[in-house]
Amino acid sequence: MKPHNGERAEALIREALAGASDAPAWRCPDCGEPLDGVFDACWSCGALRPCDSSP
Repeated sequence: MKPHNGERAEALIREALAGASDAPAWRCPDCGEPLDGVFDACWSCGALRPCDSSP
């Protein structure tokens, strides 16, 4: 990780652990992986969350 990304990464981790997202959980349209609402991209395949992210 590049140093300038460290602060942002730590903030995202704190928000995720605190449940700070109001976004609904979603399923990756490419690989089917279930994801929490805090994520904008699939951790498994890297696909981005679609605009219409139904659970």
